This record gives sequence, C-alpha cells and structure tokens, in this order.
Amino acid sequence: MPRTQASLRRFALLAAILTTLFAVPGAIDSFGLPKLFVLLVFVSALALLAAPEAAALLRTRPQAAMVLGLFMLGFTVAALLSRQAAYLTLYGAIGRANGWLCYISLALIMLVGATAFDSRRVRMIITALAWLGPLMALYGFLQYRGIDPIDWHRGFVIKGTFGNPDFASGFLGITAVVLLGLALRATAPQRLRLLALVAMLWVLWVIKLSLALQGLMGFAVGALVLVGLLLLGADRAGWVRRLRWPYAISSGLFLVLSALAMADRGPLAPLLFKASVQHRWYMWEAALRMFQLRPVTGVGIEAYNDWYRTTRSAASVAFLGPDVFSSAAHSVPLNLLATGGLVVALPYLAVLVFVLRCGIIAARNRETRMLSATLTGAWAAYVADSAVSMDQIGIAVWGWLLGGAVVALLPAAQVAVPSVRLRRASMIAAVVAAALGFGSVAYAAHIDAQLSAASRLPTATAAQRAIAVPALLRAAAESPEPIRVLGVLEELHHISANAASIAAAVDAVHRFPREVLLWRRLALDYEYARMWQAAIAVREHIATLDPLDAKSLRRLARDRAAGS
Repeated sequence: MPRTQASLRRFALLAAILTTLFAVPGAIDSFGLPKLFVLLVFVSALALLAAPEAAALLRTRPQAAMVLGLFMLGFTVAALLSRQAAYLTLYGAIGRANGWLCYISLALIMLVGATAFDSRRVRMIITALAWLGPLMALYGFLQYRGIDPIDWHRGFVIKGTFGNPDFASGFLGITAVVLLGLALRATAPQRLRLLALVAMLWVLWVIKLSLALQGLMGFAVGALVLVGLLLLGADRAGWVRRLRWPYAISSGLFLVLSALAMADRGPLAPLLFKASVQHRWYMWEAALRMFQLRPVTGVGIEAYNDWYRTTRSAASVAFLGPDVFSSAAHSVPLNLLATGGLVVALPYLAVLVFVLRCGIIAARNRETRMLSATLTGAWAAYVADSAVSMDQIGIAVWGWLLGGAVVALLPAAQVAVPSVRLRRASMIAAVVAAALGFGSVAYAAHIDAQLSAASRLPTATAAQRAIAVPALLRAAAESPEPIRVLGVLEELHHISANAASIAAAVDAVHRFPREVLLWRRLALDYEYARMWQAAIAVREHIATLDPLDAKSLRRLARDRAAGS
C-alpha cells in the first residue's frame, strides 16, 4: 500500500497543478470544460491506481469516507431528480462546468488527499502552492503590463489561466496564506522565511493590481484562521493562552464588520463595498427564492440560470437592467442550496465542519500545529472566496485537496490487507468509473468538435449556404447545451435562413423549456417573418418565465398591435 499511496500523491498533485494551468485559447469555452477534462482524466487514472487497495485506503479514514460518501450520494440523488437537461446536469453550464462530474471528481480528490498523504507528505502540497502562487502572480503582472504571450480574446487585464480577475485574485489569496505560513515557520532557515515573506508581499501586490477584492478577503480570513490555530495547544505558554479570547473576539468583530461592509454598512464599507457586491446580493437573493420553491432537492443541478429571471427581484432589474442574467449564484453554498437543495447543501456543510474540526484537533498537537495552521488557513481562504464566488475548477481542485490534506494530519487507522474478492470488486468498480470518466471526456470533445466544424463552414454564396444550413441544423438538434444552440440560431439568422432558424428554435425550446434566450430568439424570428400570432404566443410565454422584462412586454404590445 505505501507504493500505491506514493503514486496517488504524485498523481493528485499533478492533477491539481495541470487543472489550474490548462486552458484552450480561442475555444467556445476556454476555461471551464478544458479544466474539467484534465480533472476527469486524472481522477479516472487515480481510480485505477487506487483500485487494488481502495478498500484498505477507505478504512484508514472511515469518517472522511463517510462524510464525502454522503456528499456524493446527496449530489447524485439531486442530479437524478433534476429536471435540467442531462448534459448540463453532468457537465454544467458553459464557462463553469460545475455539474455532477465536477463535484464527484472534487470529492474524490479530497478523499485521495485524506488517504494518500500524511503529516510528512502534506508538505508537497505546501511546496507546490508556494511555487505556483508567485509564478502565477508573475504571469498576472505580465498581463497587467500588456505582454501576455497568449491571446485569450478577453478584455480583462489580470486573469491568469482562469479567465477572470476575481478567480485569479482568489487563487493568489490562497497561495499568499501558504507563503505566510512558511514565513512564520520558526524551524525554517531565516533566509527561506524572508524569501517566503517577500513572495507573499509580491503576490498581494499583484492581487491589488487586479482590482479584485476576493483575493484580499480570502487572504484576510485565511490569515486569521492561521494565526488563531497557532495559539492553540496545552503546551503553549501562559501569555499565549491569554491571547486566545482577545484574538477570537477581535477576529469575530472584524468578520462582522466585513459582512456589514458587504451590505454597505459600517466603517469598512468604503473599503469593501462596490457595485459588483450589490449585484451579488441580488443573485444571492434569487438563490434563496429558488430554495424556497424546492427546498429538498433544489431547482436542478446547474439550473440556476433557468430560474434566475423568474426569481429575481424588481430591485435587481432596476439596478442591473432586464438583460443581465447569471448562470450561478456567485456563492458556492447558496448555489448548491438553490440547485441541489438540502440533500446537497447539508452534506456539503458537513464536509466543511469535518475539515475544520480536523484542523483544530491537529493544531492542538505541537508536532502538526504549524502544518495545520498553514493548510487549514489556506483551505479557509478557499472557503471564504467560494462563499462570494463560483467554483472555478482550477481553484476548487486546490480547495478540496487542501481539505483532504488537513484530514491527513490526524493519525490514520491501521487496517488489514483486504481479501482477494474485495480487491477484485474494487478493481471492477474502478475500471467502470475510469471508463465513464474517459468516455465523458471523449463525448464532450466530440460535441465541441462537431459544433466548431459546423460554425466554420463558409456561407458567402448560395451554394455554400445550401451545404451550411443542413449542417447547422444538425448541430443545433444534436447540441446538448442551450447557449451553444443559441449560437447556431444566431448564425442561421445572420445568413437569412429564417425558416431553418425557426425550425431549430422550436426544437430547442422544447428541449430547454426554461431558457429565455432561446424563446427570445424564436420570438424575433417570428417577428422577422411577420408571423404575429405565433410571436404573440411566444412573448406571452416569455412573460411567465421573465415577468420583469419590460422590453419583452413592450414588444408583446407591438406584436398585438401589428397582428390586430
């Protein structure tokens, strides 16, 4: 089993690093699906590596296996009961890819972290993040200076390999906590501690250049947790123990003031509050309304976008305008609560509590205190960041691996070698899981290739359009994702294939009945063809899905006037 664990450690760490770095410039989805592909490939490989010893590995961490098993079971139940399209349930929305495959893979990564690492080997994770953070900050600085060697075709300046400054900032905040832990490590050589401090300041400076507060917020929370855990332990000096309550009170006060500032209240509001925070409040409000609609299993895995326009408030429309929509609640806990209900949110909360409990227990032990403070602090930075953002896979993989590393600090149970029958059953299950993982990657890649090929067909002449229109219609009919279908419909409209666009749109709204953008496209095509009664019927249906869209209501009035 030691050799198996060593292989699992290397593959898990490589999975996290490559998932963070990998992206595909110029693709329809440059960051979500590519990172999910890498994660799925490595998780499939991890399943095969772990198969011979899977039963024994799980017995070494029975509590972790139980908590993560409940989370995976709850997520699976919610996915099976989801009314969302199967592809979106499995893969997630375009740009995010946070469907069933993603979260099951993340839970397995955490389980590998808990069973394959121990209190000595977790330093591999700390070392990887300590190098990756400053290097990613350097890449962000190059982007800031306008000398990015990769053309991402996106307007943001500092975005790293995540596609968004908020995500880049959040990742850097996690690594800054790790560097702080290394700088505070009393047993390390002084020059290494100084180097870690300089690297941390460098990372924080790049976060400031990104103009995204998420990284600073995550770092602040992580640093508070790190220092707080360093105060624990019965072996601590009396003056250290006397600091615990003042530190806890002052930290709690800081967190309360920060929370108030997010609502534009309190003395920290001028520093922390901005328009994007108000935007998120409205998205969080919509998520809570979705939870009220279906509290047990949610509105459907990755179905937030389908229900956002129905549950948003009039205040959000007044603030953001009727055309703004979102595919996620920009808060992982609230998004899970809205889309997966209590069967997902409660097990997820149990995972968080379990990791925090393990971190506190490990921090009371003198031998693992510094490691626990660093790892739990970095994990807390991820949790804080995810509370106000989405699960970008390149960041989430580290959050879940860090959670597993925290659990690995506690002593593992000693187990006997599993029987041949159990090893064989584990191998069969792993082969099936790996086949599904590799198969899901191949299927999504096939869909991407098919859509890309259809969209590149020339349409300048009538003969070219005669070839392109059937291909685009096939692509629209076979595309399992509404936003990609919408792109095909836009192309059909652009080449004046209005009848084909109507046929494809009718099929699309039957397959994705709550996607307002598809209904709008169908209404526009009917209006363009002067089919007023059909347009009126579609506009009336849009009013039930998006009752606060004044623009569509005005178009409905014009259609009624034209059709009378």
